[in-house]
Amino acid sequence: MEITVKLVGILRGKAAQGGKLELADGATLADVLAALNIPSERVMAVSLNNQFERDFMRVLEPGDVVIVLPPVAGG
Repeated sequence: MEITVKLVGILRGKAAQGGKLELADGATLADVLAALNIPSERVMAVSLNNQFERDFMRVLEPGDVVIVLPPVAGG
């Protein structure tokens, strides 16, 4: 299945080409992070179809939009 992934801040460099990511049916948010080599400790929040999602084991559907936000850092 194909989903859209948008990465914010320091994670942008790990974005899939064109923002599209191909995953196996039954894939979860944790599978998205693994496919993009993003450790969960580098994630502050995940939005799934414009709703914040805390359960990284949430099963995705074709066409879902996932936005990954890193922790905020500053000085």
